[in-house]
Amino acid sequence: MTEATKRKFRHSIGGYSKPKRGAFAGKHFKDADDLWSQAVDYFEWASKHPFWSDDPGFHQGAVVERAVAKMRPVSVAGFCNYIGISKRTFDLYSGVTKPQKGDYSEYYETAQQIQQIVETAQIEGAAAGLLNSNIIARLLGLSDKQEQTHQGPGGTALQTQVSFVPVK
Repeated sequence: MTEATKRKFRHSIGGYSKPKRGAFAGKHFKDADDLWSQAVDYFEWASKHPFWSDDPGFHQGAVVERAVAKMRPVSVAGFCNYIGISKRTFDLYSGVTKPQKGDYSEYYETAQQIQQIVETAQIEGAAAGLLNSNIIARLLGLSDKQEQTHQGPGGTALQTQVSFVPVK
């Protein structure tokens, strides 16, 4: 593996910190502004560290490999990894999970805003063709359901007969 490839790989998975255990008397942030500041750092990091892919191209009639920057999708799980907390801990800050002790209500609005920004970025990235729309739809719990009903004359069910014919 070349040094350039190693550097690209580190940037594609890097940027994560170790968990901040015991900071701020059980909470990982001093206040909601600190949480917001960490989110802004993560969004900036993600935009400055795209995924790289080697795509074939042509140069003077020859096929060449070229590095192409691809959008790094932001996610709540990626944000949690970046700041060193679990998704379960983030759920305390967003109000999804009620804490057994302590009050996290001052963080609810900020954490929910972070969640909203992540979801918007994912939807817009998928709509622009920069992210796989099927994966994003699953992450966001979206689905496209289509029901088809077939009725014959008078609203009765259609009968289908399938027969196989040998190919000559």
